[in-house]
Amino acid sequence: MAKGHAGGLSRKECESRGTLLELLDRYPGEEPCERRLLEEKHPCPACGNAACSKVHGHAHKWQCTRCSRQFSFTAGTMMEGTRLPLRKWFAAIWLMSSQKAGISACSLQRQIGCSYKTSGRMLARIRCAMARSECVQRAVG
Repeated sequence: MAKGHAGGLSRKECESRGTLLELLDRYPGEEPCERRLLEEKHPCPACGNAACSKVHGHAHKWQCTRCSRQFSFTAGTMMEGTRLPLRKWFAAIWLMSSQKAGISACSLQRQIGCSYKTSGRMLARIRCAMARSECVQRAVG
């Protein structure tokens, strides 16, 4: 999301009239999703260095090429500690924000292929992030 949001898709991407298939074409795998989140995080939290490399064998972990600090770009976002593919998170965010009344956990479960419990937790985190985002916008705007 845009700066000040909880991470993931930008407001423009959520509000656009594009289809879910267009979103999935833009983010065909984990790597493009990770790059999108890295753009938001200002790669290295310790030194601000933009050059970072992926730590092999660890999901969502990167290492700064300057100070060698390892970090997770999902830290501080709704996706913190997740083992789900980021592409599923992006789809869930898009589905939640593209429908006026949101989406049910049962519907999300069917559409992204996860358990009901997982889809319910994802929706709770997305709703919480959306609420925080609206509070930030009211305070700034």
